[in-house]
Amino acid sequence: MSRILHRRVGLIGAVFGILLAMTGAFLALEPLSEASRTGSLTSVTDVNLAVLSDAITDQISGVERIEKSANHTVWVHFTDADGFGKVAFDPVTLAPIPSDPKSPIWSNVKDFHRSLFLGDFGRGVVGVTALSMLVLTITGLTMMIRRMGGWRALIAPPKTGKAHSLHLDMGRFAALGLLCVAMTGVWMSLATFEIVPSSSLAYSAFPTIDAMQNALPIGDLTALQNTPLAALREMVLPYPNDPTDVFTLTTNHGSGFVDPTTGQLINFAPHGFAARAYDFIYLLHTGQGAWWVGLLLGLSMLAVPVVTLSGLAMALRRPRTGKRQIKSLPANIADTIVLVGSEGATTWGFAAELCRKLTAAGKRVHVADMNDLATTYPAADNMLILSATYGQGEAPANATRFLDRVQHLAPHSLNYAVLGFGDRTFPQFCAFAETVDSACDAQDLRPLVAFTSIDRQSSQSFQAWGHKVALALGIDLDLDHVANPPVTLKVTVHDRIDYGQEVQAPVSIIRLRALHGKLPQHAPGDLLGVVVDGSDVPRFYSLASSHKDGFIEICVRRQNGGLVSGQLTSIVQGDTVDVFIKSNPSFRPNKSKAPLVLIGAGAGIGPLMGFARANAPSRDASLFWGGRDAGSDFLYQDELSTLKKAGRLSRVTTAFSRSVEGAYVQEKLRASASELRRAIQLGGQVMVCGGAAMGADVRRAWDEILAPIGLSVQHLKTEERYLEDVY
Repeated sequence: MSRILHRRVGLIGAVFGILLAMTGAFLALEPLSEASRTGSLTSVTDVNLAVLSDAITDQISGVERIEKSANHTVWVHFTDADGFGKVAFDPVTLAPIPSDPKSPIWSNVKDFHRSLFLGDFGRGVVGVTALSMLVLTITGLTMMIRRMGGWRALIAPPKTGKAHSLHLDMGRFAALGLLCVAMTGVWMSLATFEIVPSSSLAYSAFPTIDAMQNALPIGDLTALQNTPLAALREMVLPYPNDPTDVFTLTTNHGSGFVDPTTGQLINFAPHGFAARAYDFIYLLHTGQGAWWVGLLLGLSMLAVPVVTLSGLAMALRRPRTGKRQIKSLPANIADTIVLVGSEGATTWGFAAELCRKLTAAGKRVHVADMNDLATTYPAADNMLILSATYGQGEAPANATRFLDRVQHLAPHSLNYAVLGFGDRTFPQFCAFAETVDSACDAQDLRPLVAFTSIDRQSSQSFQAWGHKVALALGIDLDLDHVANPPVTLKVTVHDRIDYGQEVQAPVSIIRLRALHGKLPQHAPGDLLGVVVDGSDVPRFYSLASSHKDGFIEICVRRQNGGLVSGQLTSIVQGDTVDVFIKSNPSFRPNKSKAPLVLIGAGAGIGPLMGFARANAPSRDASLFWGGRDAGSDFLYQDELSTLKKAGRLSRVTTAFSRSVEGAYVQEKLRASASELRRAIQLGGQVMVCGGAAMGADVRRAWDEILAPIGLSVQHLKTEERYLEDVY
């Protein structure tokens, strides 16, 4: 719901939001500009109202009224032979300022900002825009907190693409200011239409006094001597020809009158709560009276166009594939049911590919939202469920009723398979999809294939799942959907070093250079997508290099029947290949000086080598790595020795499964349990890269290691101190 509201309100309020933000950012400079002229950037002059008034009346004839702005510009209103006049007065030098210090551009921009030059109608539009900004900010923060794992998301780096990262970064930067401006703007708009209390100040009854016989000089009036300039709002002087008139004084605290004959304040009425509240709201919205508040608000407003335009770009780039674009047969005649749970539209793209290939294989397919689960499917044998997970393990918008409906599914011999989509770096990776799988199992449905999860829209994982389904169904099913088709770069092979042939585990370290121009920005841990002839599905490899190296370095293990790995481990110097780089900011060593523990097996050593090369000698870093045979596939053996001598690695521990020792990396971890516990207690971070089976074994080993100190892998993950890149 938050996402839908956020998107629709954003699209509606985009234009007016940018206009008001830009004019608001400009107006936020006014308090600073005015404060710099009046010398009150750091403090307000300590002159009192009596001294100021005496100087003014001594130099200016016909003074009727003295007023002071929130930023301490003093204005003197007077009458002379030419009529009414107005002049600024310097409270520091106690002399008139010959020229008007305030440009009319401020008032023009202010009028536009308040009403768009459209009177009450424009004020209404401005109020609605302020409300939309408030809704956008609240829903945006809600979505971020829910999706990224709690309030820590507000300070954590975003785990997504460039436009989305920019949207989140600028949104978080501006969030507090936007909340302040939007809430106060809504209140001020309501006050304009008298829906809520406005700035009505307190005024007491005009006093009745005897005709003045001996009025005191203005500089001797005690009430004015006790009024500092900082507190003044306005003072109206007595009418010269009226012996019963008095001074009318309005300050930040209230209003009253000053008796010219005694100099005393009489009939003082303090401002009520509504007036004081409005003054505070006005200050928070405009920065008037606190130039630094205005400056902070202005900086927040400058982020609004970036947030708005990046949000629009994301909306325009969203995949448009939905169920309406999938050819779906009626549920009562379908032999295969495909149900989709998707907060956005990405999962629908995978569902469309699945539906096309199932149909091509001769299946009669019905596709629907998970919320549309029926109580019975008379002709169906199989039900395939593709589900994303939203927020903290919650259901996507179109799957919120599935768990209730599945309990009423009529008993029959349905086979089922659940495919979960998510991002493994989030705490509740595929949690809802796992719940769906458990619910189907509780209904005595038969699993067609085991529950499978897909990390970050992995095309090859989707393809691998399709092969399992095809085997179970006895059909041909080659799924080659790519969620966001990449723009590729052509690179050429610089060199290749081969290992592991003797133990039937060929691995190559490959360095690639750009065929033309420079390589794009990248860092160790980012992903290199490789597209080869004969496959539209890219294969991803973790990078061992940085763009500063001038080359791309990857470790590739040849997979039996693997099209991409087979070509990569066969190419020679001068051959070219099409690649693209996918940022992976969630798999990076943190900036801490606490110990770093790097764990990998086989080709998973690639990004760990990049981290080790970049590690400062002042940070303790240990590498645990497993291979098959030290004489055949000891990757980076010489460089590891060099890195250890240089202090980049403090410890290198290897495990070779086909050596005399016959050890695995998780066994080496258990043997070093006490040292590893100490590293964690010092705030250490763990990074794991390699195959999924190895990753599971390592997690179990770490849970055993951490148990004596009351911690677990899941606990470390929530603190982003246990990071995995497993495949």
